[in-house]
Amino acid sequence: MILYTIGDSWTYGTELENPKEECYPYLLSKKLECDLVNEAQPAASNDWMFRKSIEWITKNDISNIHTFIVGWSHFNRREEQFQFYHGGELEDMISARGDNNPMERIISENFANLSLHIFTHYKRYWRRII
Repeated sequence: MILYTIGDSWTYGTELENPKEECYPYLLSKKLECDLVNEAQPAASNDWMFRKSIEWITKNDISNIHTFIVGWSHFNRREEQFQFYHGGELEDMISARGDNNPMERIISENFANLSLHIFTHYKRYWRRII
């Protein structure tokens, strides 16, 4: 059976000492006793994930899939002519918004803090879950 995963740096395991053996897809595949296909790429866009997922599904025997995980990325990332484009860093997006919409600013700032917290404790977090 196969565990197929695709996503951005979170699924890839960026910032881990040994991403191939410490990323959550690898740990989950060991727990499920499945072969792993991890097509994640740092900074990947949702359009790229969708395209690559469809390509993989159409080229492979899907009867062997145990689980199929897509780790969706930030909405401002996109793919054009097979290259990734980004809408900017989260901090830039927050400061560009100004105080026109205080609720949006609060949500964005808290999302940035939560993301940093989870990413900082990434390895410990997934080891605990798996």
